[in-house]
Amino acid sequence: MATVVEDARQEVAAARRPWYQTKKWGSVLLIIYAALLVVFGLLAWWVASHPVLAIDIKITRAFQDIQAPWLQMIMIAVSYLGNQLLLFIGLIALTAVLFWIVGLRLEAITVVVFKRHVFSIENAKRKASFFEERGNERKQVW
Repeated sequence: MATVVEDARQEVAAARRPWYQTKKWGSVLLIIYAALLVVFGLLAWWVASHPVLAIDIKITRAFQDIQAPWLQMIMIAVSYLGNQLLLFIGLIALTAVLFWIVGLRLEAITVVVFKRHVFSIENAKRKASFFEERGNERKQVW
């Protein structure tokens, strides 16, 4: 176990770059992400402004009718992980601890903070759907 951790620490140390290289690549990636966001926005606008053709629906349904057993099992496994709250929290905590052990402190903190925001969003969605089901009545149900 100790050698695995030490090997991981050495790999992390070898992969670190000077700040000027990191800043340069960060700027390049930010420009690429901004361009992709613009392209996605244009695509969304185009799809919203053009009606869906019948052939599109037929093609989509044909792909959805293909039931590969291996793909179905993968989707069940992924859905299971997302629906088990304690397992999900445990995996995130394990990830944060492993980052911390290897020396990636900022990444460990980011994983924990991001997890908190994901759960806040999910909680807000659950509350919104609860109030929609009740006709926006603010009842307290235990």
